[in-house]
Amino acid sequence: SEQIQRLSKKIEENKERVILVSSKKNKKKLLNNLKIEHIPIIYKPIPNLHSLINNNTNVLKLASSNSIPSALNEFSTSGSSPSLLDPILIVEDNLINQKVTQAILKQHGYNVDFALNGVEGLEKLDQNKYSLVLMDCQMPVLDGFNATRQFRKMELQEQRKRTPIIAMTASAFKETRDKCKQYEMDDFISKPVKGEDLIAIIHKNLNGNDST
Repeated sequence: SEQIQRLSKKIEENKERVILVSSKKNKKKLLNNLKIEHIPIIYKPIPNLHSLINNNTNVLKLASSNSIPSALNEFSTSGSSPSLLDPILIVEDNLINQKVTQAILKQHGYNVDFALNGVEGLEKLDQNKYSLVLMDCQMPVLDGFNATRQFRKMELQEQRKRTPIIAMTASAFKETRDKCKQYEMDDFISKPVKGEDLIAIIHKNLNGNDST
């Protein structure tokens, strides 16, 4: 396609050695239209982009928006790399849990924002755009269940695109999982949060359509 040809031209002009990141739905177009040979193509979702880059720094340079801005921006799809997405909002009253979750997300390239309770979370969701919300279920002032219910009403009233909300709770009982569904949460993760599990759930909810 014309976009892929422009991408090839930009890479050739800048003499960049790159890893091209794209969704699987573009695989056929890329293979048929990309004119430059020996460009590694990684298909999303990527389990660990941070590790991928570190392991290839002696061979390849990851293309950035500074190297080939217009072509990459035009070619960008809904499964963008983590750093290009809207931030993930962590609604969590425990500061240690906040820091642990932030460290996991930062390691994988995600931008993050915080709220200490459901009321603060609703204010942030009203004022900003987020790609996904990690919502603690048990918090002072307003718990995660009722904060989610109020936000879903806000989405309907303002005709917003639905934002995925992942519940975080120390309780793994079936009743808690059922309650999460009842309050229109999209997914569930038990605390203490494990990095591998958290990233897998985030990928599933952000890039589910690209994973087949």
